[in-house]
Amino acid sequence: MTVTQGILSWAIITSMIAGGIGSQTPENPDGSVDTPTIDNSVDDLPDLDFSGKEFRIFNGAAQGENEFWFVEENTGEVVNDAIYSRNKELSERFNVKIDEIRLAEGDSGDAARYIMNTVMAADLAFEIADIDVAASWHLATSGCLLNLYDVPYIDFDKDYWDIDLMNDLAFGDKLFYALSAANLDSYASTHLLAFNKDIEEKYGISKYSLKSDSLYQLVLDGKWTLDNFYTASSIVTADINGDALMAEADQYGYLAERSDMFAGMYIGAGLETISRGDDGRFELNIGGIERFSTLFDKLKSNFVSDYFHYDDEKAVLSEMFGLGQGLFCDVTLGDLENMRDIQFDFGFLPYPKLDETQPDYISRVESCNATIIPVYCMDIEFVGIMLEAFASQSYKETLPAYYDVAMIMKYTRDEPSSEMLDIVTGSRAFDLGDAVYGNLVRDKLCEGLYSSEIAKFEDLLAIYGEEVETYLGKVNDMIANMR
Repeated sequence: MTVTQGILSWAIITSMIAGGIGSQTPENPDGSVDTPTIDNSVDDLPDLDFSGKEFRIFNGAAQGENEFWFVEENTGEVVNDAIYSRNKELSERFNVKIDEIRLAEGDSGDAARYIMNTVMAADLAFEIADIDVAASWHLATSGCLLNLYDVPYIDFDKDYWDIDLMNDLAFGDKLFYALSAANLDSYASTHLLAFNKDIEEKYGISKYSLKSDSLYQLVLDGKWTLDNFYTASSIVTADINGDALMAEADQYGYLAERSDMFAGMYIGAGLETISRGDDGRFELNIGGIERFSTLFDKLKSNFVSDYFHYDDEKAVLSEMFGLGQGLFCDVTLGDLENMRDIQFDFGFLPYPKLDETQPDYISRVESCNATIIPVYCMDIEFVGIMLEAFASQSYKETLPAYYDVAMIMKYTRDEPSSEMLDIVTGSRAFDLGDAVYGNLVRDKLCEGLYSSEIAKFEDLLAIYGEEVETYLGKVNDMIANMR
């Protein structure tokens, strides 16, 4: 079960507990005893009093961003107040003082350096840090971070941990990045498709072209595939200003930056560019070459076109979408707040499957902030207890506030869109070649996709494969030499 799926059943669980279900061991008429329901959303932490001890969180985000860990006061804003309530609950439960450390405005780019300096000096500046994965990856490979598997009191079997996402970032038997219900930035960094309902209805895309009651139903039927996405996108292109040129003022089927298109498509197809061998070492994923080749051919023949896929870096694509110039637009959950003022009716969909044989829709998570512990942590039990408690309490308060209230109630405009968001967040994935080594892997593969000199995926691997494998070899050697 994912964290989100657990959140959706939280109301059911709490009502069961309130009604006494799971709190007793009832005896049946035949004398047998039922096994009590185990609530996997509640932590098993002991009752402890830390006598006002400080729990300091270093937030590596820029000032005013990623305010998911600490707020000064209630403001009436739903997520803010849930964070305030969570921290108050934890402070009173363990008698601790929760505080947040941030760099001065304009210094957020130095967050990884600040952590490195702290570790090198064995300085007790903070207990945990929340920092971008890509920006801090070198801290993990150089041995500056604590292996989370060595931290007591953390139970990764609990529903409030995003263990699938964490495993995507694992180093063999070492885990340095924590992602739980407390890490809302991983949700804000999750990609999906917004679609213009007015354009979809005007062109009769679902009813006449895709033979479905709606795009939503196509998703639910497991038929939202790359081919159907291409069919829908290619229908609506229009030279609005009539100048015989397709440019920023015109209408397109799909608005997305090239790298977002490519990463969203291949991760949505269940593929990864970097995997782990049997020995746990990172390697270029050539095991999925046949499926990658199929995807590459489809993208090369259909999507590498300025005709219906618009990706000009100078344009703000979400603004073009808001002006009604696109059927589909690549967005993240974090973008939704900026879309609230759009006048036309729009909905959300997951990225398409490669084909109908694929069991699940998978959503790309780009590099986001995750939680790390410095290797020289001086009170590992205290940190383990607090990290587990943050995950558990966030599952009860902050994630429901972010997901159910701030996201669904404010940003969606119909019940099916809410259901689509459940699907989007129900199966999320990182790919290291995107989230960490995007410049080395994702961008170069995307460059090859758009090159007229490269026809096949195998040709692309022949050009870039050795460079990537050489680099990963150095990374693997660094990991092997960790302290």
